[in-house]
Amino acid sequence: MIGRNCRFLQGPQTDSRDVDRIREAIRRAQPLYVELLNYRKDGQSFWNGVLLRPIRTASGTVTHFVATLRDMSERRHTEESLERSARLHRLLVEASGGMTVFAGPDGQLRAPLPEFETFTGLRYEDYRSGDWSAVIHPDDRRKFTESRAAAINTPKECTCVFRLWHAASGSWRHAEMRML
Repeated sequence: MIGRNCRFLQGPQTDSRDVDRIREAIRRAQPLYVELLNYRKDGQSFWNGVLLRPIRTASGTVTHFVATLRDMSERRHTEESLERSARLHRLLVEASGGMTVFAGPDGQLRAPLPEFETFTGLRYEDYRSGDWSAVIHPDDRRKFTESRAAAINTPKECTCVFRLWHAASGSWRHAEMRML
């Protein structure tokens, strides 16, 4: 579509705020990346990744703009599917009374876990490093540490059954942890 304005791709659900962002980038002669819901000739919608760049002379004067377009529909659908899966996973974990823990390869936890804090009585600053030893039964600590290391160092699921401190009852409770 050399030399053509892409306005003809807009349709009923194209976000006018994104179109305004494009106009503003052109007015200010600034580069911009935006993803728009656009429409094909047959009316089918698709996500269009638009990279807009001003072309300048050696003195800095903008002579024209170049826009590169890329169909981003597959990526958008994949992201939506992952978000649905994550929501479903959270619902299943909540319904089962379990907990989900996200840790980096170094064992550092990525976010506070309110249900873990309620269960064990620990605060985030006490366990964010990945060291939960204070709430794992002393007889189970080595097994837990080895299982976690195996999960971090191998691309397979590892399971560990251990006793975890339950603050509300003041007693140890059996827990099963699956680590990927």
